[in-house]
Amino acid sequence: MQQVKTIGIRLPDWLHQRHTIIRGFVDYIKRHHLRWRLIGNEPNAFELEEVTLDENWKGDAILVYRCTREESEQWESEGITVVNLSSETPHPNLINLIPDDLLLGRTAAQHLEMMGLSHYIYVGDPNRQYSARRWQGFSQYLEASNITAFKYDIPVSQTPITQRPQTVRQHLEKICEKLQPASGIFLRDDMLARHMLSIMLEREMEVPKDYCVMGCGNNESHCNLSWPTLTSVHYPAHQAGYAAAEQLHNAFNGKTPHTPSLPSDSVCERSSTAVYAKSDSLVNQAITIITERCDHETLSVRDIAKELGVSYSQLRQKFSQATGRTVRSEIVRVRVERIKDLLTTTSLSLDDIARNMGYSSTSEFSRFVQREIGTSPRRFRLKHQT
Repeated sequence: MQQVKTIGIRLPDWLHQRHTIIRGFVDYIKRHHLRWRLIGNEPNAFELEEVTLDENWKGDAILVYRCTREESEQWESEGITVVNLSSETPHPNLINLIPDDLLLGRTAAQHLEMMGLSHYIYVGDPNRQYSARRWQGFSQYLEASNITAFKYDIPVSQTPITQRPQTVRQHLEKICEKLQPASGIFLRDDMLARHMLSIMLEREMEVPKDYCVMGCGNNESHCNLSWPTLTSVHYPAHQAGYAAAEQLHNAFNGKTPHTPSLPSDSVCERSSTAVYAKSDSLVNQAITIITERCDHETLSVRDIAKELGVSYSQLRQKFSQATGRTVRSEIVRVRVERIKDLLTTTSLSLDDIARNMGYSSTSEFSRFVQREIGTSPRRFRLKHQT
């Protein structure tokens, strides 16, 4: 019988992807029939005793999101294998699994470039390595198209916590004063992007008509509580958990772990970028309807035309002239992206996803996915979660 391994899981409460990371970790354990006992803390209204996972913790391995050098050295001296998920503490003796922040930046730039905008801005933190790499990917992608991007820095991480809200607001207000219409703004994470949108709303700056805004991390709470709802680049949380377990398994079996960067080149598009700068207001309204509603109800071109008070043929013609695509193809594109998001970043069953997307049956949903993506929902999920 396999020896039981004890694995510590230390992920901060503020890391909203923590549950998806743990799910990816557990999926690997189940798939390989491993006897691993996981130790960690969850918010529990003080009903459970706190588990301390510091440099004095004893076990076989620990998964962390940031740690001090003193902690990592102590764990190493005790023979404890450490997997780190943060780009801010990539100590050389740890197994470091870091998102490909260059790719995240390029993905954001590519999405905004599709809008046909005139100005491209990145708002980051000069004291964070991941922020610098996202800017590098963002600016390099645009430079390849002979577009110059501009960067604004806000020292969020170096500002005392009690002063952060006001300090960040002051910086964002100054940035808003300099923005010109037809601008695309990519912010280092969803929290900062949400703050930006709230200030733009106060100033009556029209998003997405005049300004397209997107964040990074796809934090469902921040994205859906923003107004308008926030477009965001995915963080590969499930892949991070799965890869962490895989590398620990390799280490336990005497294999040399490798530290691949975790790719993420998909965008969850919401209302904050649902616009084409060169289109008229009718087309922009149609895109907003598609983006906000086609992920939970079946929409037809006639439904949209009726809601906008125009004829079916008028909508088709104007939409095609403005975007180069048909209304129907845009509905399908947005639905496909939302389905991919649900398959790879949630643990919802196929029945639940089909129901949420407005399908009358799972078989109807599966036929749509097979036709549009070229594989079954189950196979797509398995491939992209591992």
